[in-house]
Amino acid sequence: MKRIQQGFTLIELMIVVAIIGILAAIAIPQYQNYTGRAQLSDAIVIASGLKTAVSEFYQTNGVFDGASDWRTGRPDAIGADAGKYANGITVLNGMITVTMKGIGVAACVEGKNVTLRPTAGATQDAPIKWACTTNASPGCRPSTCGGAATT
Repeated sequence: MKRIQQGFTLIELMIVVAIIGILAAIAIPQYQNYTGRAQLSDAIVIASGLKTAVSEFYQTNGVFDGASDWRTGRPDAIGADAGKYANGITVLNGMITVTMKGIGVAACVEGKNVTLRPTAGATQDAPIKWACTTNASPGCRPSTCGGAATT
């Protein structure tokens, strides 16, 4: 009488484990980049709230020089209230800089900065254009902040 096979052979199990390992090796770094992009996006949203204050300062004074924390209606740099992933937000001469936390965030954004830099229009009444730069790795940059920081 012929014996009926029950279960899997060792080679079949080894192939399944190898496939799962390959999938995990690809998926985990992609998920970490996705998490980093989401955390940087959160920091950009928080910093965007200060754009209005900087714009009003420019509309009133005609320059960005001097648009700092206390002149934009903020008594000090935001620390604990900077959000879940940001360590602090500062405004200096119109430039809004968010510093990410060093722990509790994706590895690709630990301690990195996001900067929103204003550029004035042709006249004082013209709209202000904002450039977003970051020193985070390219895989962690959200589409709204694709440029690399120059300073």
